[in-house]
Amino acid sequence: MPYDPVPQSDHTRSNRLPSPPQFSQPSNHLHPQQQHPHQRFSTGASNESIEPSSTSEYFDSAEDDLITHHYLNSQPTTNTNTTTTTTTTPNNNNNNPTHSPASTLSSSSPTLLQSPHLSKNSHRPRDSYANTYGAPASAAGPDLSSLSAIASGLVGGDYGPFPQELSHPGIIPYSPSNPRRLSANEPIVDFALLPPGPNKIFTPFNHSNHHLKSRRPPSADGYSGSVRDSLVSYDDSGAGHVYGTMSLPPPVGLNYAGAYSETTEDLLWKEENKEPDDFLHDPDPDFDSRADRKFILWSRRGWMNVASLSILVSGLIGLFALYPILTYVLRRGPTALGWNLGGINGTGQFPDIPNLPRLIDLTTPDDAKHRVGLDGKKYNLVFSDEFNTDNRTFWPGDDPFWEAVDLHYWQTTNFEWYDPDAVTTKGGNLVIQIDQEPNHNLRARSGMIQSWNKFCFTEGYIEVNISLPGAPGVQGFWPGAWTMGNLARAGFGASNEGMWPYSYEACDVGTLPNQTMPDGRTPPAAKTSGSPDYGGALSWLPGQRTSACTCKGEDHPGPSVDVGRSGPEIDILEAQYAYGPNGNQGSMSQSIQIAPMDEGYMWMNDSSSMHVANMANSPKDPTGTIINRWHGSIWQESLSGITMTDGTSYEGKGFQQFGFEYNKGFQADGGRVSWTYNSQETWTIYANAIAGQSGTQVSPRPISTEPMYVILNLGISNKFQTVEWEKLNFPAKMYVDYVRIYQREGHTNIGCSPKDRPTEDYINRHLGAYTNPNFTTWAQAGYTVPKNRLKDTC
Repeated sequence: MPYDPVPQSDHTRSNRLPSPPQFSQPSNHLHPQQQHPHQRFSTGASNESIEPSSTSEYFDSAEDDLITHHYLNSQPTTNTNTTTTTTTTPNNNNNNPTHSPASTLSSSSPTLLQSPHLSKNSHRPRDSYANTYGAPASAAGPDLSSLSAIASGLVGGDYGPFPQELSHPGIIPYSPSNPRRLSANEPIVDFALLPPGPNKIFTPFNHSNHHLKSRRPPSADGYSGSVRDSLVSYDDSGAGHVYGTMSLPPPVGLNYAGAYSETTEDLLWKEENKEPDDFLHDPDPDFDSRADRKFILWSRRGWMNVASLSILVSGLIGLFALYPILTYVLRRGPTALGWNLGGINGTGQFPDIPNLPRLIDLTTPDDAKHRVGLDGKKYNLVFSDEFNTDNRTFWPGDDPFWEAVDLHYWQTTNFEWYDPDAVTTKGGNLVIQIDQEPNHNLRARSGMIQSWNKFCFTEGYIEVNISLPGAPGVQGFWPGAWTMGNLARAGFGASNEGMWPYSYEACDVGTLPNQTMPDGRTPPAAKTSGSPDYGGALSWLPGQRTSACTCKGEDHPGPSVDVGRSGPEIDILEAQYAYGPNGNQGSMSQSIQIAPMDEGYMWMNDSSSMHVANMANSPKDPTGTIINRWHGSIWQESLSGITMTDGTSYEGKGFQQFGFEYNKGFQADGGRVSWTYNSQETWTIYANAIAGQSGTQVSPRPISTEPMYVILNLGISNKFQTVEWEKLNFPAKMYVDYVRIYQREGHTNIGCSPKDRPTEDYINRHLGAYTNPNFTTWAQAGYTVPKNRLKDTC
């Protein structure tokens, strides 16, 4: 705290020295003629009283606290009995008088400041200080007026220049890195002589932590000791402390009891002397020890801390564990509907993002989003593609719902190569074009697109609006719209082996190769009721690969090895040529392909197992439907109905609606398939049409329980009809206006891997068979047929 200065006179700073405040009359420590530095003094020239300047003049520099050492080094100190004299000498720098006191102290009295090492050649780093106050260093002796200013407290009185850790306040080692430090050869200043600032005593090293020992190790300077030992203070009796080898008396002329009204204990413990950070420096080991051992059960703060931590931990667990688990358990979407292999879009949802397709096409009319089924129940639209965006492409990865294949469909010995470039969209239609041009050493190029492993449905109603290719009276083109189980991919022979066209869930002879027992002879109907072209054999199928007879631990798509899995086929239409009453007439087959087969391929076709909505009087009746007389071959059993088509709806000149509605399962489940033409029923079969038969010893076959995908293609093959090449016009086009799929309200079941008929994992484990059309058998793709417990050892 700065000292309260004496009011300044109107003299300038350059011609006056500071005057200390008045104290009591000095004691006999000084010569009777000698004036004590604590008393006022005057110049010899004018006898004017010198008043101190403002406090700021003494504290302009942080170095003022060491100014004492400069004057102690300015001249040698001598002890004489002469009286004090004051002379005034001219100053070369200005006209102001310069005071050069040459006082000496009595040799019989203790000196105020003394050092046995003070010499004429002592270091003088601050001679210029005297000029500041009008008293340059002189050879006559030290500047006692400056010393008086220091001793009075006007210079450095309120703060000590020494760091806490020094062993003695008067000895500061000097070093080039710290020129403020003085050597041990220089004198010591007794700061107890300095008066206090207003209202509060300040003594170097006297602070609230006086009880702490110095961190400085003992030194060899003779002044070793703790900080507490180095304090310079006096008690009320005026007796001085002794430190080192030097003893100093109490300050001369100072009534210490009156000036120092507060003791050390007062400074330490009085409330008014309390500092804001005192509590940081007053540790209480006893209290801390007790507090560490103490446990308060009902601590409010403790319970608040526990509650806060509990809330935080609960929130983290809920966010990163409970929420994901609940989301997974409660989700209702299918798990394998995807845009790519294995089901990338596993939620079964597609984002509603501009310019990207959705499950339901935005351009589908509102009145087409609902229908009443042939069973009288309400059906809702679950998928539609109106093909209203032109120039769509269908190479792998191009489309979210469809993919065009790049292969030869060798299974039916087709003449064309299926090329993705043969399929596009134009004028609001899907266009599949067939050209008669060499392609992969084949005679034609055409196209096939599939929704395999992208979009599938189980049960419901599917409808396509198609304009057929070519002319109705010319045979050769083979346009098709059909569905197939997701475990068999059309055109990929290895995936079809042992899967197509099975729809079987029993474990009996129907799962075995050729539908015969391991002896190869039974049942007899399997050997004799087939086609004469094949020696009477009923079936050349390799057996159901993933049947209900699969041994435990064998390769099976699930959900368990005792559930028969396969790839059945239900056709929307296969167009063909037929004769009508007015000449050439078009027709189409609507059918289901199944295995194992009935004896002689004769399924039950009485009125209890089938229904024809408009039975034609003859095969040439243009208004009705007849049952196809071809029932199958060694590769499949076919349940087919033939309906005459509108001869004007070809090559884009008109469109016809074809579809079917089905329920899965057996007769008890209400299993059936009902086909439509222009939204009207053509014919229906029920599950009991393919019930068990004793001749071949097969069990009832259900209407497909597999997730079904959609196929649209335009082929040409003698296996369907004899091709009349000279009558066909190339290029020919098949137009598809839309594909719409509906499901009964409350029974939505879309996705290619439903829980009760999963396919995703199985397909991912056998990708080669589903992606490489050059593999014609399961073994060629590198896979092993699982063991069947009827013929293998499990």
